[in-house]
Amino acid sequence: MPDPALTTEQYVEQGGQPCPNCGDTRFVDYIKGWEQPDYQTLRRLTMCGQCRARWYDTYALQGYTNLEQPEV
Repeated sequence: MPDPALTTEQYVEQGGQPCPNCGDTRFVDYIKGWEQPDYQTLRRLTMCGQCRARWYDTYALQGYTNLEQPEV
């Protein structure tokens, strides 16, 4: 099996734009909605329209922002 065009680190550095298999940036399709395999992770199945490779884009919980507390 040939090496992919991008490592996971390179894919993240490039904002998840190119296909990690062939590097194409034109035809990435999200072929499945969001899945939540656990309470700290979201992922969605993705496919390259050029080489037809499939992979999961995975997002991890990092914290929260803009907390608004009600007045007591």
